Amino acid sequence: MQNLVSKKLVWGEGNSLKEKYIFHILTDFLSTHTKQKLQRFQIELNLIYPCEISLHYIKQNVFKGLKKWGFEKKQNYLTYYRLLLERFLPKDLKMCLYLDVDMLVVGDIRELFIIDLGDNFAGVVLDSVYIKRHIIPSKSHNFKDIVLNPKWQFNGGFILINLQAWRSGKIEQKALEFLQNYNPVFLDQDTLNVLFGDYTIKLGLEWNFVAFSAFENAIFKGENKEYTIRYTREEHKNAWKNLKVIHYNTGLKPWKSLVKKKKCKQNLYNERICKWWKYALQTPIFGFEFTILRFKLMLTKHLLRLVRGAKRVLKNLRIL
Repeated sequence: MQNLVSKKLVWGEGNSLKEKYIFHILTDFLSTHTKQKLQRFQIELNLIYPCEISLHYIKQNVFKGLKKWGFEKKQNYLTYYRLLLERFLPKDLKMCLYLDVDMLVVGDIRELFIIDLGDNFAGVVLDSVYIKRHIIPSKSHNFKDIVLNPKWQFNGGFILINLQAWRSGKIEQKALEFLQNYNPVFLDQDTLNVLFGDYTIKLGLEWNFVAFSAFENAIFKGENKEYTIRYTREEHKNAWKNLKVIHYNTGLKPWKSLVKKKKCKQNLYNERICKWWKYALQTPIFGFEFTILRFKLMLTKHLLRLVRGAKRVLKNLRIL
């Protein structure tokens, strides 16, 4: 499942124009139960702000033979879905916002839709991880390996897309052709980096605050010649203060872990986890499911402690 957000003007009361945001979900399958819940969710959201949820179904055969992606054992083609976005959006739509499903929006995205992208393909956030020499190998001798310019490598989890440039640049066609001829490490992210080149507007880190900065062994720019994080520590602090979108990339997902309330402010990693659970439990319609999930995680955690304790007791008995 992947998410796109677009905006349109609709007539409101008194013949006045109002903003309406449409959340486009790209998926290969949704159960009837989930679709019914999404309909109820849409009703609840409209009490807050005019919006609509639109479902689009992808046939995965177009990606057959390509590398799959995912941190779980069962990998899939989901990461490629956005490459087909042009097929599902209105032809007159000029801009949309792509967001990975492991993101939490905590700021006002309306700020993004007034940005003038000009002739650029997109508004992006440079990837936090700084890779000096990122090579994309070709699949045959007919094509040369590509070395990405580290100065404009962006993270593909957040992309404010200029649909006019996307269409005229034939991004879908070129992306699928590229994937047939190259073996990118980060799949569609590398692909879009190559195709967009430097024709992007760079947005602040607060719009795509990724997980790597929360790691204790992170080396920020300016702290060492061999730094691993593109931004300075001060830039990270400022981004966190003015946070807009949190990206829970890597395999460390908040819905798979819990942090005690008293430890939420202990470090940045814990704070990110606690923030996700705070909003998840408040989500209309789906909040109860998150409550059940939280209970299951707590139960599993306690059971693991009991098992470890039992093993220690048995070990001590053997020693005696």
